[in-house]
Amino acid sequence: MGFDMNLSTGAHWNKDYQGVGKPDKARTESWRASLDAARPQFDRLGVEVVNIGERSSLKSFNKMSLAEALDGSDDARRSA
Repeated sequence: MGFDMNLSTGAHWNKDYQGVGKPDKARTESWRASLDAARPQFDRLGVEVVNIGERSSLKSFNKMSLAEALDGSDDARRSA
């Protein structure tokens, strides 16, 4: 995904980015809640979403390191 669903490190990695509004706390919380709520839809489709964000606020997806995700073994999976 590439977004931690919070503003702990700022609103955008590129301060000079033009044409896109900066997220605020309410907006990022809304996005996080919507994505967490989509978990059953991903499950029904057989899509596994893993959360590799060290500072991620997502709560519904299995959390692991990037190395664990790339390893792909079931042993690496741990619940959120």
